[in-house]
Formats: sequence, C-alpha cells, structure tokens
Amino acid sequence: MAELAALQAAFAAVLRGEGVPPGLLHPRSDLERRLALYRNNSLSAARKALESAYPVIRQLVGEEFFAALARDLRRAQPPDSGDLNGYGAALAEFLAGCEPARELPYLPDVARLEWALHRAHYAAEPPPLDPAALAAVPAHVQASLRLRLHPACAMVSSAYPVARIWAVHQPEHTGPLEVRFAPGPHHALVQRPRWLAVAVPVEAGPHAFLAAAKAGLTLARCLEAALAADERFDLGAALAAWVQARVVVGFEAG
Repeated sequence: MAELAALQAAFAAVLRGEGVPPGLLHPRSDLERRLALYRNNSLSAARKALESAYPVIRQLVGEEFFAALARDLRRAQPPDSGDLNGYGAALAEFLAGCEPARELPYLPDVARLEWALHRAHYAAEPPPLDPAALAAVPAHVQASLRLRLHPACAMVSSAYPVARIWAVHQPEHTGPLEVRFAPGPHHALVQRPRWLAVAVPVEAGPHAFLAAAKAGLTLARCLEAALAADERFDLGAALAAWVQARVVVGFEAG
C-alpha cells in the first residue's frame, strides 16, 4: 500500500506540472510522453471548467491572462473531485492574492458573484409558494414565521457594482455599457426565476431582509434588519415580488 500511495502521489505531482519524480519512469519507455498527455488533458479540463464558471472574468482579463490564471490555479489548488462542476470555488481568493490582478480590484468580487451564479445553476428546484397559504397565516403568528428562500439564491456584497459589471458582459445585453463606480456598498441578489440564474442589484433594505431570512431568522427579525438598513423598506411589495420571482418559496412556523 505504501508503494501504491507513493506512486499515486508521484502521478499527482506530474499532473500539477512539477516534473517526473526520479524512479517513476522505466528506461527506454514512452511513459514520459504518456504522462505529458495526461498532464495536458488535466490542465485543459480544469481550464474549461473555469471558463464555464467564469465567463465574465474571462472577458475582463482576456484570453492570455485567463489561460495563465487557470494554469496557476490548477497548480496551486488542483481539483479534488472527478466532478469538475464543483471546481473553481477558490478563484476569488486566488485573485485577491494575485499581484497582476490588482489593477482590477473588483475582480475577486465579480468572481464571487459568478461562482454563486454557477452554483445556482445546479441547485434543486422546489415547488412554488402558494401566496394564498402565506396570506392565510393568522396575524398573531406571522411575526414568528421563517421564510425559505430558493436554494439557488445567494447574496453578494461588494464595494463595487458587481451586478452591473456582470450584466453588461452578458451576450444578450443591448443597452449602455457604462458602469458607474459610485461609492458602495453594492448588493447583488442571485436568483433563478425561470431555470436561468441571474444577478440583480438590490438596495440595502431588501439585502438585509434576505440575508436575515437566509440565516433562518424570524419574519420579525428580518423586518427589523431591513428597516434598520432602510426605513423606507416595504415588506408587502417586496414579498409579492419575491414570491413571483421564486426567491421566497416557502415558510415554516417559528
């Protein structure tokens, strides 16, 4: 078993691009060429996984930089599963420590948003909420309700308008390309209303409410958080919009 473990570790090192360890190759064999094929295929698969998860980051940095980024991330944090749909979660942190990426300081937060969108694509699809069921809850019980958000939902906050940056880089975008870098914080909601994950900007009140709901707080505590962030927050209008957009998909008694 020790010999097998050593062989596996040596093979993993080759895939990371660390070179062929001494003693791994037999004399006059073509094993080195075969190992090179494995290494190149592994790098190519990892890069394609990142391209799928981070199309906006790819546009922002360009093909050459993205290829180098994929290579460096693959070496630093190789995939730990055969399912490459789960590979790439570390890109935001990796970008934060990447010196050449410092010229675009919003890149890590755009990466966080894109990863949330990527994971939202694979989230389960729960049944929709019947608004009549929520309206039928007695008034004295409503404050203790705990809302359930769609599993695809996520909130991303940033000093930069990441939802706008994401939106103007979508293939279907036809409006102005201007991005106003007004002082933050800026909040983005990832949602999947019709099987397509999207990111939309949200104000401080809705963001605070949804963050509290996602944390499992009661309706009263969620409303308290929202009003503390924005006293103009309208619970009725927000809930109606969120039920229609399948952000809120259920509730439980407190």
